[in-house]
Amino acid sequence: HVCTLELKSVKAAGILNAEFYFFTIIRHFTSIGVICFFALSGAFVLKSKSTMDIKTFYAKSWNKIGIPTIIFSVFYLFAESLAYYYGGVYSYLGDISYGEALAVQFIQFLTGAPAEHMWYMYTLIGVYLIAPFIAIIKEKTGDRIFKSAALALCIWGIVDALIQAPKVYWGLGWCADILG
Repeated sequence: HVCTLELKSVKAAGILNAEFYFFTIIRHFTSIGVICFFALSGAFVLKSKSTMDIKTFYAKSWNKIGIPTIIFSVFYLFAESLAYYYGGVYSYLGDISYGEALAVQFIQFLTGAPAEHMWYMYTLIGVYLIAPFIAIIKEKTGDRIFKSAALALCIWGIVDALIQAPKVYWGLGWCADILG
């Protein structure tokens, strides 16, 4: 995600040159690590017996994920607004004030991406919200049925990701795509 500011600046300027494509390729290759981390996180969460104690799981998850996400989201809401406003990234919107730039970032905040890399935390919150129920379903159905359901979810996730980009990163549809 180091390439994001450069990509947005070049795209806003309307220059899709070799530099833009270089950063795009680097970004796509390095994004594979995020998916691997999701897979490992999911495996560890679903394997843990404490996941099925919903109240305790949510309390622990809120302290580890919820609170830091809110703190960093508020920080990035203001930081990204300043950086993009003074960096000219919002020039495609015309001559806007800092307040209007802040409003643009606030919309990003509501969709779960106050900064380019924060989508991960919002998606993780969505995944953690449904993790206890998935763990319970896994225990009740057995491995064979659960693996079949996981395969179906994977196919759904691939098709859905190819058809449309996510609108909110904390929504259950996007989290289901990631779980697949």
